[in-house]
Amino acid sequence: MYHINLHTHTARCHHARGTEREMIEAAIRAGIDVLGFSDHSPQFSDDRALQSVRMSVDEAPGYVSVIRALAEEYREDVKILVGFEAEYLPHIFQPLRGLCKTLDADYLIMGQHCLAYADGLSYESVGARIAGGRLCSPIHTLKSYVDTLIAGMETGCFTYVCHPDMYYAADIGEDEYRREYSRLCIMAKELDIPLEVNNLGFTEKRTYPSDRFFDLVKETGNKLIVGVDAHTPEQIDKSHIDATLEYAEKTGLEIVEMPVLRAPWKHD
Repeated sequence: MYHINLHTHTARCHHARGTEREMIEAAIRAGIDVLGFSDHSPQFSDDRALQSVRMSVDEAPGYVSVIRALAEEYREDVKILVGFEAEYLPHIFQPLRGLCKTLDADYLIMGQHCLAYADGLSYESVGARIAGGRLCSPIHTLKSYVDTLIAGMETGCFTYVCHPDMYYAADIGEDEYRREYSRLCIMAKELDIPLEVNNLGFTEKRTYPSDRFFDLVKETGNKLIVGVDAHTPEQIDKSHIDATLEYAEKTGLEIVEMPVLRAPWKHD
């Protein structure tokens, strides 16, 4: 049984359901000993598409204070941490880092759902999409996605990389796929940053976790972590977590339960 989950959302992101208390009690029933809330971070941007699926900057202090209070209430049953899942977007990363420092967040995890256009004001999704009845890759290249993940890891601010294989790359040839994603795996290994096997993607049969990607991960010898990516209390389910863990164990790689929490803003 896997006893740690650092990837849990709240209704503040506008695409999750359930109260924090319901998430906590579901985690206790599932046998989780350490539950980390990492709702999508506020975006210091005018892009309305991004803001519509993220908490606002004004909501962030309440998010942290509510979870800290629940952590005290449930301290005998489960250890509760609070952080954020965030994209690495260089032009707005320092304000986010400042917010985390002000709120004394425990950690950041990197979930790169979008890439910035050159103007730094608008973004493109990196999730797999359907076009003309077939799965297609987004407008940005796999190289841009990997470059962004590497740059984010190099900041030293992220505890691990969420669903690193989110960019499905359906239209990318095998040589280019291996070349680019190998760069990501090699850098993650050098920096000792785990890569997530995403429970939500596994149970919902999304394009990730990808066997194609995790074959490269196995070759590189990365550390893995299982993230529930819970958007509802029902998704914190022991049988689902066990199934995802079994998928990860088949790689034969080290599965980290409690990674080093990277919060460098605490040491400025």
